[in-house]
Amino acid sequence: MSVQDAYCVVLTGDLEPGADASTAWDGASKLLGLEAPAFESDILGRAPLVLAGEGRAAEMESRAARLRQCGVSAVCLKLGAPMVRIRRGGRLLGPVPQPFALRVLREGDAIEPDAAPGAPPSAAPGPQAVPPPPLAVWLSRAGTSYGPYTLGQLRGWLQEGSVSRMDFASTDGTAWVPLGSLLGSPAAPALVARESSDEATIRRIAEYERISAIVWTVIAVVQILTLVAIIAGLWNLYAAWTRFRIVPHIHARNCQVPEAFESITGLVVIGLINLFLGGVVGVVGIVLDFVVRDHVLKNRHLFDQVSEEQLPV
Repeated sequence: MSVQDAYCVVLTGDLEPGADASTAWDGASKLLGLEAPAFESDILGRAPLVLAGEGRAAEMESRAARLRQCGVSAVCLKLGAPMVRIRRGGRLLGPVPQPFALRVLREGDAIEPDAAPGAPPSAAPGPQAVPPPPLAVWLSRAGTSYGPYTLGQLRGWLQEGSVSRMDFASTDGTAWVPLGSLLGSPAAPALVARESSDEATIRRIAEYERISAIVWTVIAVVQILTLVAIIAGLWNLYAAWTRFRIVPHIHARNCQVPEAFESITGLVVIGLINLFLGGVVGVVGIVLDFVVRDHVLKNRHLFDQVSEEQLPV
């Protein structure tokens, strides 16, 4: 069996909901054929860690299920990712697959390569410990910082999907910027270029919509003040308001934005109002609106963020 097809069982070190600690640890130690003290010191003290590896998915899931029946939290994971250890205080935990380690990091933790898989943990770094990186980078998630990591580690995790370019990162623990701004190197030029192009497109669409809102505001004010087309002016003020409201939704890539621009009914209505009520100048705004609509619909793939807030159009 190749490593790519193999699975492992990871003991998380936690209890299943409602489980009693002493009963769960006793049951797990018996299941593993260990004395309770040995289980707590050699296994539990190193969790999270891989208990069994390189088995088929069904076999590993069955082992994990038996541990969960004892009240011990265990998961079945696919192998293939690098094995790493988690340094937590004075302890070295693991080894575990790298993506799982990223999921269970706590504040102050650090990740180290598993230089000697299966070797007992040591209280202090040995000769094979990773030297301090030239540039230490911390990640922030949900208000908690993790690290430090090297840029090389972060680039690898980015390619695997374990971290995002939009995660906040810092080299000093005070100034936080998107991780992508720190990884803008030749290591991933295509990804950087594409993301920069996407962000520029979104900014351009939002700016067009903001200009449209300003144009409608100016047209409405002129119509109302000159008493030429007060009704059209009031309607155009409403049009300006809706366009100002939608600008932040464009910046946020709200997935509802393309749907709001699908129908041309609203544009036809406001165009007719301006034509028949003396506000022919409002047609300029209609032309600009169609330009914005065309840009939005051509780039609908950029709007992928779910939001419960309804759009004003």
